Amino acid sequence: MSISVIRKIIESFFINELGHQKEAIQVQGINKTGEGWESKVFITETNRYLKNLGYPPVYDKNTYYIKLDDNLDIISYWNGESCEREDEGGPDKKYR
Repeated sequence: MSISVIRKIIESFFINELGHQKEAIQVQGINKTGEGWESKVFITETNRYLKNLGYPPVYDKNTYYIKLDDNLDIISYWNGESCEREDEGGPDKKYR
């Protein structure tokens, strides 16, 4: 299976299932594993907390991880820490 096909499946998932715009999706890498495929994806999203407080839109770039099985069905995805926090040492580090 070609990586370009995997990329299209991943982008389609974030567009059709989660409502993101294609421009907000940045697939950072795709890896073949013994159980299928996995990918790291950056998504530019509106900060919901600040939006709920009535602030003008503030955008975060968040990291998502996604796994596909050998049949190319998405079997899991999860939101990691924001990219800015990862750059400062990751979720296990205290921030200054």
